[in-house]
Amino acid sequence: MTGAFCCSDGRLNQLQNNIYWSQRSNNITIPTDCPTREKAGWTGDVVVYGATALYNQDMTAFYEDWLKSIRMEQTENGHVLNTVPLIKNYIQQTTAGSMGWGDVILTLPLQLYHRKGDIRVLQENYGAMEKWMSAMRQSADEFPTGNPMGGITQEEFESMTPRQQENQRYLINTGFHFGDWLVPSVKNAEGFSDGPASAFLTMNYVDTALLAADADLFAEVSGLLGYTEKAEEYRRYAKRVREAFYEEYVDETGRIRQGFTIAGSIPANTDAVLVLPDGSEKKLGNGNFLVKI
Repeated sequence: MTGAFCCSDGRLNQLQNNIYWSQRSNNITIPTDCPTREKAGWTGDVVVYGATALYNQDMTAFYEDWLKSIRMEQTENGHVLNTVPLIKNYIQQTTAGSMGWGDVILTLPLQLYHRKGDIRVLQENYGAMEKWMSAMRQSADEFPTGNPMGGITQEEFESMTPRQQENQRYLINTGFHFGDWLVPSVKNAEGFSDGPASAFLTMNYVDTALLAADADLFAEVSGLLGYTEKAEEYRRYAKRVREAFYEEYVDETGRIRQGFTIAGSIPANTDAVLVLPDGSEKKLGNGNFLVKI
């Protein structure tokens, strides 16, 4: 164990104890989402939990071994799979990864580096990181009218200004990404939360924000490894994605046009979205979220 938590409230202590033992039961050979049902190595789970896991236990060797599997199963076109290893139940996902899941090839090596200070983990995974970023840039670059899963018609595209048309090359608005999977208020005909519908309603906002965040992370890694030109390239790219996000998804009052809570919490919890060249700060929407625009 590398960290411990204790306070005067027994309920919080028990919560931490539950977290620790959930971690123990979900990290046998590979990191899994649960030990009883899917038992799958969902990459997105480690995106959100990896840093916590490294505080609770020394997971360095465990995660470095899993990163080898991620690199081995990365597709030729650069996609990091949503589950590693790929199991039969999820074989339909072999051709594409999703923002928020495949990002683990960036987040986990950086978390290991920041905990241990060993630059080798960045060097070992840099090639896979670059392939992932190239794949996601290509995903954004697709015009939504030319993709069967795109979000606008040809007529809508032709009615846009040249700047708006150019912005489409910096937005995640084609293909499939999980977005904010399982929005509680989005339900199917049987009354259950509808994952695919949630994804299509939120992926443009959530995953475009993550694209900018990923570009920031890759720029950071490139800088740490001395690839200054690549670092500058991705800083410029992240800036352009943010501009497209702001111009296409934020209204004149400063509110994100999509009404789900996630649309406000994404820019509140990361620096990944509303950043424009002047670096000024402003309250977003009703003032509950302070972000850079």
